Amino acid sequence: MAVLAVLGVLLIIWSFRIDPKAIAKRGGDPEASARRWTQRARRASGRPSLLIGLALMAGLIEAASMIPYLAAMGIIAEMGWAWAAAP
Repeated sequence: MAVLAVLGVLLIIWSFRIDPKAIAKRGGDPEASARRWTQRARRASGRPSLLIGLALMAGLIEAASMIPYLAAMGIIAEMGWAWAAAP
């Protein structure tokens, strides 16, 4: 149980350390990624095949970004705390 708790804490700490590195890689502009995706969607809006490809890529990114969340939820579930059963 202690190992799982430590792993959970490390996942939380890691989640806060990911974002500053990504922002620094983009040159310090936190909105640059959003602007790039907006431009891609505008270019693809006239061509259905490109828009479908963009949607599939966004879905893959979303699924991959869920992995740390699902891991943390699994760790919490294995801890055996009955939060839902509390009065």
